[in-house]
Amino acid sequence: MRTTPQCFAWIALVVATGLGAPAVDAEAITSPVATVNVDPSGISWQPRVENEGAVVTISGGDQFLTLRFEPGQRPSFSGLDNRGRLLPDGTYTWELALNARPIEPDPSTETEGAPDHNGRTGQHKATVEIPRQSGAFTILAGSFVDSDRVEAAASPDNN
Repeated sequence: MRTTPQCFAWIALVVATGLGAPAVDAEAITSPVATVNVDPSGISWQPRVENEGAVVTISGGDQFLTLRFEPGQRPSFSGLDNRGRLLPDGTYTWELALNARPIEPDPSTETEGAPDHNGRTGQHKATVEIPRQSGAFTILAGSFVDSDRVEAAASPDNN
């Protein structure tokens, strides 16, 4: 089959205009790991998978914070650094890592005589993927703003 430049042009047009793709409400987009809520007073995460607690890391500028949450605690961040001061205005990234629930090994995965990478034999091999999600937020005039909603400041040329 021979492709022509016109074919590529039509494909580019369809992709660029979003034809063939369903419309998605940006407010309804959630990750399989957690639903994220950003409001002026902070950011919080509602885990959507079973877990045994969570770790949230926040970084931006010269800040790097690690927050730990026990099972049943809803992860949240109000913008205070390790010294209790409000973080300065700026853009920050976050990562939510949920502590996976222990999994009972499947007896069918038991190795018979074949040593694992540590030289052990007869052990159950189970891999646990740590559910993770990341994103960003901005603090602007002391209030949290979802980074997807931050508008560029008007330049003097745009008046």
